[in-house]
Amino acid sequence: MRITAVILGGVALAALLSTNAAGRADGAMSRQLVKATVSPVRPYRPGDKVWLTTPPAASGVGTLANGCERVPLTGYIGTNVYADSSAQYANYWQWSDSSSAQPFYWYLKRTNNTNAVSGYSTGGGGSRTLAANVYYFKVQNKGSSPQAWNVCYEVR
Repeated sequence: MRITAVILGGVALAALLSTNAAGRADGAMSRQLVKATVSPVRPYRPGDKVWLTTPPAASGVGTLANGCERVPLTGYIGTNVYADSSAQYANYWQWSDSSSAQPFYWYLKRTNNTNAVSGYSTGGGGSRTLAANVYYFKVQNKGSSPQAWNVCYEVR
């Protein structure tokens, strides 16, 4: 076995690859995601896209249960604007510091839009473990600068 790390949009993903006796990756075996690590989003720069209303989120429900995505998917959200991740089946969620190190409200929501857990941050990231179910990450920018986040989810 060998572990291969891949960087996707600032998020590190590690995949465990099966190898045969000669040490070559075995194409018959599927890749299995073993760890996702959240990383910060670069701060807003003048000229970057800024959403002044809630941007579209990825649609559908993920079944992989391990992965990461940027919130919002593109650009940054302005003050008092909300953004959502896609819905994912997971029990562990982790999110980066806000890109501008400014305050935000965060929520882990059920698909019926009720809060499973929520909180306030002065700019730092966080994580939560809860019962495995389908949730999505929602954030509201309370800072004076446009912001974005990376969020990772998995079943542990």
